[in-house]
Amino acid sequence: MDCHGLTGNGDGAGARGLVPLPRDYRQGVFKFISSDDPKSAAVPKDRCGPKARRSDLRGTIVRGIDGSMPAFVLLSEDEIDAVISHVIYLAIRGEAEYLTMLAWVREENEEDEIIDEMKLNLQTIVPRWLRAERAPIVVEPDPYLTDDQQLSAASNGYALFHTIGGCTACHKDYGRNSPFVYDVWAGINRARNLPLGQFRGGRDGESIYTRLYIGIAGSGMPAHHTVLKSTPEDVEAGRNKLWEMTHFVRALSEPQKRLALQTRYGVKLD
Repeated sequence: MDCHGLTGNGDGAGARGLVPLPRDYRQGVFKFISSDDPKSAAVPKDRCGPKARRSDLRGTIVRGIDGSMPAFVLLSEDEIDAVISHVIYLAIRGEAEYLTMLAWVREENEEDEIIDEMKLNLQTIVPRWLRAERAPIVVEPDPYLTDDQQLSAASNGYALFHTIGGCTACHKDYGRNSPFVYDVWAGINRARNLPLGQFRGGRDGESIYTRLYIGIAGSGMPAHHTVLKSTPEDVEAGRNKLWEMTHFVRALSEPQKRLALQTRYGVKLD
């Protein structure tokens, strides 16, 4: 509450001076999710698609967020579950209230119409949270097991980064000179500085794979599961583009792997 506020609006007493600001739950938008719900993904962009799964919120609470939110590892399992449920409640209530007020401002509805609008919004929002639990992203097994295989995969990921991935549009100089932009919470945001190795959604391979797959809601980073989808030719050759990009992103944050990519594959990184 000290950071996220009593109502979950991200304006608690401890929020001042924090960059980025603590998450405002009221729009129902969470950055680090693992839900692949196509029905929710089709909603307007200002609602930012699928909701977080309970496991996503658990990971954020237990792991924390690099450079921003501490890890609450001393909470019991029951306490963590209670916090997760309360965060979901704040998000559902806040988004329903936000959409209802927005409709009232635009249409000047009467009081009884506002109540009906609130009920309709709740009937729309709650199923999205339920669907998220039933639609986890399936992370394909990593086909690159040895150090040499992962380095070769990273070299392929380098090529994808500069071509069909479209990553350089935001991650200028691999994120070292990324431009500042506004996110959906009206905060200042910039694409991750990848060589810095500060991955707020998790630094393990599966976490980075998931971020590439579904994107980061609210920040401007799009989903790449279609762009980096493996073709039949890729499958026959034993390639997986999402894992190749994952290994490249991870290699960027490890000086020895960066050096190996440059000396063995001629990749230009520095």
